[in-house]
Amino acid sequence: MSRSASPEHFVAQLLSRETAALLRSSAVARTSRDPEGVHQARVATRRLRAEVSLLADVLDAPWHTHVAHELGHFGRLLGRCRDLDVVIARLGAVAEEDPSLDTTVIAHLRARRDALTPRLDAAIDSHRYRRMLGYLVDASLTPPLASHLPDWCSPMIERWRSRWDAVATAMELPLTSEQLHALRIATKRARYASEVVDALVGKLQPVLDRASAAQDHLGLLHDQTVTSALVAEWYRSPAAAQGVDPSDAIESWARALQTGLPHAHRWLDPLNEALVLVEERSRNLPGSREPISG
Repeated sequence: MSRSASPEHFVAQLLSRETAALLRSSAVARTSRDPEGVHQARVATRRLRAEVSLLADVLDAPWHTHVAHELGHFGRLLGRCRDLDVVIARLGAVAEEDPSLDTTVIAHLRARRDALTPRLDAAIDSHRYRRMLGYLVDASLTPPLASHLPDWCSPMIERWRSRWDAVATAMELPLTSEQLHALRIATKRARYASEVVDALVGKLQPVLDRASAAQDHLGLLHDQTVTSALVAEWYRSPAAAQGVDPSDAIESWARALQTGLPHAHRWLDPLNEALVLVEERSRNLPGSREPISG
């Protein structure tokens, strides 16, 4: 760890990077209708939430509470748009491979996504959104630090380790589709926390590599679950296309969507390796304590 790093300098660098990313990506999402803009805005929002959460003991409490709440509010709207973008793209790719599939569900989901666009545009144009960005930009220049910081590194390291504790705990539970989703979220939070700690202490790139690999595969499983649920919801609705047997359509899509799903070792192995590396590399850091569970 660099003992010369000041909390002011570290927090300013951290927040300025992701705030700039959010400014760029939200502008793309607003003006070009590019799904990638929505994706990158969601990523920037999640990273900022992770950073603000990890720095909870370093930041001024009222500022932290307010900004964390606002990032969560806008992140949820971006998430709803992004989830539909992913599902539509997934269904479209599968339909190209199998023209026999009924594609009325894709048209339905596109209309549903289009209906969200004005809400997203209004949110990005709102005073509330601009005010949140103003808080983040100001904090990038003059970080709103807590009044008393005798040891600002140790609490951050402890929070980082707790994120990996959550991963280890999640891996011990029966891995239902709901639990896999919870594991994916825990892994994402641990990865973002590791990015923050790596910016300060270094030597965590191997952890990040393994967390990223696991997260990619867990993401595919999550996308499969969400896509299947939306397909089933459509065909069971009164508005579904007439003349299409709901059970047959759902089963046909379910079979087609199974293609390319990762085996368990694709995400279990890198997660286990990441936990070992976290334990090894955290022993001499501030906030070290008993070994990670699991």
